[in-house]
Amino acid sequence: MNTGLDVAASGMLSILNYNDILANNLANVSTPGFKGSFATFKNVHEELVNKPEGSNNYSNRVAGSLSVKNVLDSTIVDTSQGSIKETGNPLEFAIHGKGFFTVETPDGIAYTRNGAFVKGMDGKLVNKDGFHILVERANKNQVDLNEGTKDFLITEDDHFFVKGDISKLDIDEKGNIQLNGKLIGRFKVADFKDPENIKPIGNYLFDVNNNYPGAVKQSEYFKLHRGALEMSNTNVVETMINSIKASRTYETLAKVIEQTDRGVSKAINDVGQMKR
Repeated sequence: MNTGLDVAASGMLSILNYNDILANNLANVSTPGFKGSFATFKNVHEELVNKPEGSNNYSNRVAGSLSVKNVLDSTIVDTSQGSIKETGNPLEFAIHGKGFFTVETPDGIAYTRNGAFVKGMDGKLVNKDGFHILVERANKNQVDLNEGTKDFLITEDDHFFVKGDISKLDIDEKGNIQLNGKLIGRFKVADFKDPENIKPIGNYLFDVNNNYPGAVKQSEYFKLHRGALEMSNTNVVETMINSIKASRTYETLAKVIEQTDRGVSKAINDVGQMKR
């Protein structure tokens, strides 16, 4: 196999995949709680190029140089903080700091930073897709939080019924929920031992490899803002610049293939003429 053609073709394929990452980041620039992704690159000799270490607070930068000698290595979720936008809606919440809301989906537990919640048809607190937002009950033996009216109820499986006026509830910056001065529960805000293990699964939800003890725990390093939403952390200008760089690199690789092909054709023709 021609090494030049192989390297150029691998590079072009990597850039196409990289452009998909950038396009997805740009498409979700207005999505509350969206966490963009960035790519890490390695050279053709399998050596990682400046891959970030130690920190999970990445920007949308490219780890390593996007060049004709590098190919896509991996995609990492950017967990950096997005800006907080006040909405005034008592059913909307923004997390500042570490942590993700815990969501129950038909496929199991997932996590999100999108705090745009609503009351479901049955009165449960859910996200816009109808998935339950999990709230831990303060008193495990407690059944009815407001006897007689059943305006508020936290079930054993952490489902939160909000049939009454949610403005009656006091919710502090640690996600603690109080009714008439009494603690009744708290939002399950999850933190991860290895944030690099989280992966997007669609609908602004994330999954995490939690097959070992301590992989997921209640977050301690966050503040909850009520009546607000965290906006996307996508840096539009930087993402556009990276897209332009990728296009230029793609063009360079296309020229490499064209020149290599010409060189091979010329060599074949010259060999053929020598045999005559």
